Amino acid sequence: MKIWQGYQKGINLGGWISQCKYEKSHYDTFITEQDIERIAGFGVDHVRLPLDYEVIQTPEGAWREEGFGYIDRCIAWCK
Repeated sequence: MKIWQGYQKGINLGGWISQCKYEKSHYDTFITEQDIERIAGFGVDHVRLPLDYEVIQTPEGAWREEGFGYIDRCIAWCK
């Protein structure tokens, strides 16, 4: 088996912006910066961030900028 450098211990953030209640209050509180800090403290070197299209796109096909903000925020927290 090939050993990869880095990306050895990860965690899935499912339920935050995927398979969830599509409500701002949920997005704002389910995963926070403090959660990412705690996860990093466990020695996790990567997270998987699944998302549902409803978070970033309306039924009519327009982009939801706020939805992209949750993705951007998670990336910033992880850095």
